[in-house]
Amino acid sequence: MCPTDPADDRASDRVDAHLGLLAAPACRYALYFFGGSSDATATPSELADWAVTTDRVDPDASRDRLAVRFHHAALPRLDRCGAVTYDAADRTAEYRGGADIEALVALASRAEREGW
Repeated sequence: MCPTDPADDRASDRVDAHLGLLAAPACRYALYFFGGSSDATATPSELADWAVTTDRVDPDASRDRLAVRFHHAALPRLDRCGAVTYDAADRTAEYRGGADIEALVALASRAEREGW
C-alpha cells in the first residue's frame, strides 16, 4: 500500500462533499438556480418559486414545503460547504460558487437534462 499524501485526502474530502451536495435534490436545485441566474443572492422563497416552475422537481411538490427545505436544510448545508453564505435570520443566500462546484453542477445538470 502506498502512503497517502495529506493534500490528496483533502481534495478527496472536497470531492465527496461536493458530490454529496449534488446528491441532495434541494441543494442541487439551489446550485442550478445560481448557476443559471445573474442574481448572486436569493431567498428560500425565491428558490422555491423558481424550482416549482422547472421540470426538475416533482410537479406535486409544494412551493411552501420547498421553501422550508431550502431554509432549514439545503441553504445551511451549502453554507457549511462554502458554496453560499446563508444568513438564516435575514433568509438571504449569497452564491460563492467556485470553478470546482460549477463544473460539477454543469455536469449534473447536463446528466439530468439528457436523462443519463
